[in-house]
Amino acid sequence: MHLKRYLFFILIAYSITGLSQPVITIDSAGKIQKIGKLLYLYEDKSAALTLEQISSPEYLTQFKKSEYELPSYNVTKSAIWVHLKIVNHSGTNACLLIDPPNLRDIRLYQRHPRHFFKERKTGYLTPVESREVKSNHFLFNLDSSRDTVEYFIRFSNVEPLQLDLKVGNMGEFIDGIQIEDMINCYGFGLMLMMMIYNLYLHFTNQRDRVYIYYVLYVLFSMLFISFFAGYFVYFPQWFLSFMSHRAAIIPALSGIFGVLFAIHFLETKKYAGIIHYLMLSLIFLVIVDIIINLAGFESGSIIFIQLLGLVFGLLSVLTGVVVLRKGYKPAKYYLMGVGIYMAGLAIFIFIDLHILPFNSFTVHALQLSSSIEVIMLSFALGDKMNVFQKEKNSAKEEALRVSMENEKLVREQNVELERKVKERTHEIHLQKEIIEEKNKDIVSSIEYAKRIQRALLASDALLNKSLPDHFVFYMPKDIVSGDFYWAQQTKENKFLMCTADCTGHGVPGAFMSLLNISFLNEATVERKIISPDLILNEVRSKIIQALNPTGDEQGGKDGMDCSLCLFDFENKQLHFSCANNPLWIIRDGNVIESEVDKFPVGQQSDVHKPFTLQTMNLQKDDIVYTFTDGFADQFGGPKGKKFKYKQLRDLILANSMLPLQQQKSILEKTIVEWKGNLEQIDDILVIGIKI
Repeated sequence: MHLKRYLFFILIAYSITGLSQPVITIDSAGKIQKIGKLLYLYEDKSAALTLEQISSPEYLTQFKKSEYELPSYNVTKSAIWVHLKIVNHSGTNACLLIDPPNLRDIRLYQRHPRHFFKERKTGYLTPVESREVKSNHFLFNLDSSRDTVEYFIRFSNVEPLQLDLKVGNMGEFIDGIQIEDMINCYGFGLMLMMMIYNLYLHFTNQRDRVYIYYVLYVLFSMLFISFFAGYFVYFPQWFLSFMSHRAAIIPALSGIFGVLFAIHFLETKKYAGIIHYLMLSLIFLVIVDIIINLAGFESGSIIFIQLLGLVFGLLSVLTGVVVLRKGYKPAKYYLMGVGIYMAGLAIFIFIDLHILPFNSFTVHALQLSSSIEVIMLSFALGDKMNVFQKEKNSAKEEALRVSMENEKLVREQNVELERKVKERTHEIHLQKEIIEEKNKDIVSSIEYAKRIQRALLASDALLNKSLPDHFVFYMPKDIVSGDFYWAQQTKENKFLMCTADCTGHGVPGAFMSLLNISFLNEATVERKIISPDLILNEVRSKIIQALNPTGDEQGGKDGMDCSLCLFDFENKQLHFSCANNPLWIIRDGNVIESEVDKFPVGQQSDVHKPFTLQTMNLQKDDIVYTFTDGFADQFGGPKGKKFKYKQLRDLILANSMLPLQQQKSILEKTIVEWKGNLEQIDDILVIGIKI
């Protein structure tokens, strides 16, 4: 009993609601009429209600009459239901037009007399050939009977949702759509011409990237407008399916190239430093929005790109004003274009907010302003080219004027220079004669010093007498040398031989060699020291006393590296001390390398550390080699690298079976070929003694 009463009251409520909702009448003329304010709307925030639920009395009472000619919901995940009743008195082919053409999913349900609903589906993913009326707009044929027909329409969209519904004669709709298509074709054709023209300018002028940014900006703006105008339906289905969940990508790419165009065209880095970095930050944020969209957050990315578009528009106007005030004239066309676009965007937003009325002009304001912006930006590029050409011509004229003045000045200066050159040439000639005379004196002095130094080296007579089979390869870097070889026959029928490398080369090295030779003579002749280690200790003391009398640890770093050998031929023994310089003994095809004291004969960190005396038994046909570092350190070869000790050891070992004089020739030929055209960097000394 209670259930019957409840159903009765529901039917009463439904009857009252049904009676209160006005019926939309298509008159006999079938004139087009907007029905936005005649719609009854319900927002299904769950987007899950079925037709059976929404058409029940429980939900019918919750439908609210529209207050606006263009109901708008911006970006919403809700499903919007529309309830309306239509009676067709035109007796013609009347239809329902639903705009804009970028709605994703539209489902129209028509109640039949038997109380069941017929469903018709469409949306921008529905191909033209599958639509009820083959058009890029959404058209539904209405019942031709004169009975009142009840309709429910369900809308869902990820993009901003606006509902522009009209009813009227099919022919009038088709005529209006054709006019709109013609206007859009003119607009797209104009944009295409601007793209081709600026591509031509890019390839025929300086290949400035700003033209490419302009073309890409216009391209993605065209795609954006074509989406709103419903022309995406003519694109390949795979492209439409791909873009159906990536609606933010096209405006995002348009924004990126728009920012890049602004940066390069307005030269923001030059004229607006802080704004330049704000522009770059805007590009980063747009890329973040694309990533958000690809990650599946479609609604959030669309809201974000709307905000970024508004920020870009305001920032572009600000940049244009700043750059124009700094004297960059082409910015005026940019400012006009962006200003018109911003006006169109504002109209588009104000329609959505119901501040401005919905009519043919306001609804197409964004497309119209975009087309004008494209033209203004092309004018801006042309003006920039004109300014550049004027500056170029002005620069040429100025360069020509300066060139003529310079030519005159050069002629005058040449006369003066010729006079001064003659005077200066005479002075240089006199100075050259003086320098040559002085250089001749200096070279003569150094040559004389060479004779003195040679006289103090071990004489050939002494070496040939004490060392019947030996060679001395001596190759100073300059006329005089810091390398020297010294020898002395002792009263004990033993033979002292020193191979030394003094600090420096040339004249300073020669002075050091003379000083060290005198100290060696003093230690062996006057003090009669014959042990190599004691001789080096004594020479070191003399060097430090002579060159660093104050005992300053930071001074007096001069001295020598050497190997000092005492040959005892009777007992076939070799006593030696090595200061930083080793010696090698070739025996039976093997190399015996001596130990060394790793400090020089001179100032050192531990002055009191004595040199080490080493003793080695000699065998017949042993060859003792002593040397300085000049050979191993010489740069050359195919890669300009050092010769190095390993290569020197291998060279000596490979030729150790040859006569010593032939070995000397091989050493000389090898180092000359190795050095090539490079400069000799140090004195070279190698001595070989066969037992």
